[in-house]
Amino acid sequence: MTSTGKPLVDWFNNECRIVGSPVSLVKKIPEGAARIPERTAIELSLLHGEPLTISEVYREVSNSLPRQFPLLRMTSPKGKLIIEIGRELSNEEIVELEIALSNYKIDIEYELNVQSDDTPQEGSQKRNFNPYIGLDNLALLPSRALPSTIPSKIREAYREDEEFWIDHRVSLLSSNELGRADILPRAFLGGASSCLIDATVFDTNNIRTYLPIYHRIIIAMPLKECLSKALHGMGVSKYEILELVSRGRIQFILPQPVQRYDVKFIADVLNANASSILLSRKLSIASIVETRSRIPFLYPALGTYDKRAILEAFASVNDPKMARIAQAIGNNLGSAWVGMERNISTRGAMGNMTHGVGPLLGQIVTQITGRDLTLELTTSAMPVEWAAALHSTYFPFEGKNYSTYPHASLCASMYSGVRNSPTVNPIKDFQPFVSGILTLDNDAPILEVDSAFSPRDIKQLADILNHTSDEEDRQALIDKTNEKIRQYEKNSARLNRLDIFSLGGAAAGALTGNIYLPLGIWIAQYILSKSDPSVDFGGRALDWVRGVNAYTSADVVLLSRVRNKINRNS
Repeated sequence: MTSTGKPLVDWFNNECRIVGSPVSLVKKIPEGAARIPERTAIELSLLHGEPLTISEVYREVSNSLPRQFPLLRMTSPKGKLIIEIGRELSNEEIVELEIALSNYKIDIEYELNVQSDDTPQEGSQKRNFNPYIGLDNLALLPSRALPSTIPSKIREAYREDEEFWIDHRVSLLSSNELGRADILPRAFLGGASSCLIDATVFDTNNIRTYLPIYHRIIIAMPLKECLSKALHGMGVSKYEILELVSRGRIQFILPQPVQRYDVKFIADVLNANASSILLSRKLSIASIVETRSRIPFLYPALGTYDKRAILEAFASVNDPKMARIAQAIGNNLGSAWVGMERNISTRGAMGNMTHGVGPLLGQIVTQITGRDLTLELTTSAMPVEWAAALHSTYFPFEGKNYSTYPHASLCASMYSGVRNSPTVNPIKDFQPFVSGILTLDNDAPILEVDSAFSPRDIKQLADILNHTSDEEDRQALIDKTNEKIRQYEKNSARLNRLDIFSLGGAAAGALTGNIYLPLGIWIAQYILSKSDPSVDFGGRALDWVRGVNAYTSADVVLLSRVRNKINRNS
């Protein structure tokens, strides 16, 4: 029977089974049956066994071929693969193409078709018509398929981001070797304080609110149709924001496909400061690495067999206080892991959306309260995860009729802010640790505002807020900062108050005496403490989770566990 009481075979035949080879459910393995090996983590990272569409085949093969390879398009009429190229291929290039096809297990018959980019095409005026734009608005195009209107400076940055993904995807998805320093450019790694503002579609606050407090303001780039509105909300002109970019005060992240943004503005930003933009691939990788370090079971670098062992561990929890949450998590992971590698390869940072904190919390909240907040939590989780990867403070959207604050706070609780105690409270507001800082929200010349607050002023404030638990010291610095802001702006009616909450676990721990713990780590520790990986389910999988928890390898955990067991029995 299924969990809902239906006969399992009826459910499988009528609701679950997809088009394909005949499949039967049996009570025992027939004699002479051969076990099909589950896909390894490396095979999953390379999309072996994934049912790819023709546009996905084009993207993956294109990304595997050298830049100078004359690949134009791929089509698949009548079960054949037609590969359109701009000129005749050399023998070496044919070998490169066949290796690329072989790497993705593409062994159907293919035909090479030499075309010129100006050859007329049915249904379009020119052969340079791009059939891949529009199939999935969130899919990242291969660099060779970018529209011709993309400036060369952006095209080069895009290629570099794409090549980084190609070079590191296996390491990311099959091991725990990558760290922030391996991924993020130096400009996004610096210890200087930073905050994140999601201006993709939401209204934005006056940027003067943040300049006196943070060294760097990281902005999720507004979509093309929202750029003018965003600049107006920030109270700046294009010239002023580009000047702040050149000073290193403003940076941008581009989680969505580059053609959805104002590419001329992006080119101007790159000209102002070449290290001021982080594209989708590196943002995605950094988010996965950071999330995995806090919530190990969301992006496990494991094969199918070991992932199933983790699901069995969650299903085995019998503690009444935790069983419902464990079941909700297991249900979410069982869905999220299907096609995870394919989705991330297709959509970059936007692909993380369906595999991160948001959907997981949606399942937990539904299980506990009966309310379905999955959409709200999924959209709120994205900027929370980006901010965590960039070690930045995130400011949720606050409007007259809608606020993302409660959903973002709940998502942030997965990273820090949950009390380390025997009872779990997954709907805990992330703790604000200081309030009352005055900020400018006026039409004062923005570049003068930037010059008025020295890097030393901002650093001193950030250090005290993040590393000092003494209330008197914090309040003294807040008062000093407020006085400086009052001196700059005489009209008190033009000042705002800002409630700050930090997304870094270190800040929450330092200010609360380390009684707070990331919820994802708490859950992982709880599940691990309830199971003996040496006898229960796939020990390798649970050793890996323990290793991520302790920032070490599964081998180290295995040796430690065996040694402790020997000591107990001796």
